[in-house]
Amino acid sequence: MAKLTMKQRKMMPKSEFALIQKMDGEQRKRFPINDKEHARKALQLLPRAKDVSASEKAMIKRKARQKLNKTK
Repeated sequence: MAKLTMKQRKMMPKSEFALIQKMDGEQRKRFPINDKEHARKALQLLPRAKDVSASEKAMIKRKARQKLNKTK
């Protein structure tokens, strides 16, 4: 899996993240799912995620699985 740099993460559109959280007036992009490897990693790391509600976890799972099911 190619590691994303901070510059690459900042340049990625919001649609390439499974979760956008609003914290302290700022948007925090979490769980990049720009490719299948990152989608798998998001699912793997989800149980250890902090500050993520049950509904947010369900959304992350749904978006990551959608990415994994794409035929690209």
